[in-house]
Amino acid sequence: MNTPNDSLTPRANIRPEQTVAETVLRHPQLREKLEQLGVDYCCGGKRSLADAIQCAHLDPTEVVRALEQALQQPRPAATDWTTASVTALEADLHEHIHLENNVLFPASVAQERQSRPMRAHILQHVPFEGLGSIEPWLTARRARVTWTRFFEDPSLPEAADLDLLIALGGPMSVNDEDLLPWLRAEKRFIARAIALGRPVLGICLGAQLIASALGARVYPGPHKEIGWHPVFGSRTAPGGFAFPDEFLAFHWHGETFDLPPGAVCLARSAACRHQAFQIGRNVFGLQFHVETTPASVASLIEHGRDELAAGGAHVQTEDTLRDAPPQTYSAANVLMARLLDVL
Repeated sequence: MNTPNDSLTPRANIRPEQTVAETVLRHPQLREKLEQLGVDYCCGGKRSLADAIQCAHLDPTEVVRALEQALQQPRPAATDWTTASVTALEADLHEHIHLENNVLFPASVAQERQSRPMRAHILQHVPFEGLGSIEPWLTARRARVTWTRFFEDPSLPEAADLDLLIALGGPMSVNDEDLLPWLRAEKRFIARAIALGRPVLGICLGAQLIASALGARVYPGPHKEIGWHPVFGSRTAPGGFAFPDEFLAFHWHGETFDLPPGAVCLARSAACRHQAFQIGRNVFGLQFHVETTPASVASLIEHGRDELAAGGAHVQTEDTLRDAPPQTYSAANVLMARLLDVL
């Protein structure tokens, strides 16, 4: 079943040469109305609705559609669109359109979304890698959580029906499509969710799946990285998520990835130069784990002792993994919640 905002054009589809002015010029009636209102849709000297639209990287086609719909609405007697100021136009439009994650959709859809629980879907690859500290975050927001457990049933929902998609970790490679054919469908599903503008979070294997789904290469890294290792936040452009300059995170991975198109690197470590990335405002890939709990560490140890026994320059001992103090977990989990809050 498709939701009312399925037809929205995601930010990723905007052509760099496409501007508000070009779009408005193809709509004579709308152009005339905006000129009557004194709206500088060519993004000239004064700040205008069009200026704000371009600064926010919105899709001009969607803006024009929303304007057209608003102009067709019956106006209250106190509002005269032929003489209204730009401020009045902007205020009036707020009754009809809603902005979320740089996507415009009708206000009626926004009201419907706010009145129902968040719909979160989890992609789980093995039974021993779960949500960790993400679970209480979802519970606190009364989210309706559904799962695809690929080790039981690889069926996937309709991406358009979701408000949040989370792809968890796992010991397999994203390149194991011949052994695990469902990986192909999973990557297509992730790519569709991103194209629809849905918030997507990938953790460890999940981050690699996002990268692969968007055409980036995933391959063995120079070092296996297992244990509690420092991560270094990178300076980001305005609007990017800012990790601390240095923080401790849990790691368990042997592969790494190239950044997918449009991604900004958010963090690195001594063993891995791409530890986190962001695409747009609401797609994040984390190679490390900050959702980790003592139970999740114990579960990973139980199923991965062979890798610990093999050792390596960036592979800690089982005792070191288990000896992390409570404040290490709490600091990591606070960081996880902070990132979830921006999705």
